[in-house]
Amino acid sequence: QGAVFYICGEGFAGLSRRVKAWSIARRVPLDNVPFFISRTAASFCDPESVLAVEEAIAVLVEQHGVVPELIQIDTLSRNFAPGDENNTQDMALFVQALDRLRNRWGCTVMVIHHSGHADKSRGRGSMVLKGALDWEYKFSRDEKDATVRMECTKSKDHDRPTPMQFRVSTVELGAVD
Repeated sequence: QGAVFYICGEGFAGLSRRVKAWSIARRVPLDNVPFFISRTAASFCDPESVLAVEEAIAVLVEQHGVVPELIQIDTLSRNFAPGDENNTQDMALFVQALDRLRNRWGCTVMVIHHSGHADKSRGRGSMVLKGALDWEYKFSRDEKDATVRMECTKSKDHDRPTPMQFRVSTVELGAVD
């Protein structure tokens, strides 16, 4: 448990509804939860943008007296500009930027990334990312029985956990701002 800094590159319109649904389903009020959401994507292949993200997080850390336990990057593609996901050097820059954040605050950095178009068994782009990961999970959705399967596809230093399956459900939100 701890502060979460969510670098949101896509899905802004539905994010507040997803957060509210999570809160309702788990009966956890979010009034004083240290959960910070960016209003725009970052360019993690651009050193100036990485510095701006670091500074923005540092300001929130100072203002709220919390340090990140998790920095969430959603999605790699939206937070990768101006880089090319297939280019080894660009992916290495991206990984270095994430390492910089992780090392500064001693936190977990989690990246949401899309699978390949032809090969759905792996993430798109350069294999530099897969090599740098400590953990990788693949999520797949079965529309006919409304389940999502989560499977660990890489675990650097641990045994892979058993795959899990979740049932998709609807949460009544009422009015959402």
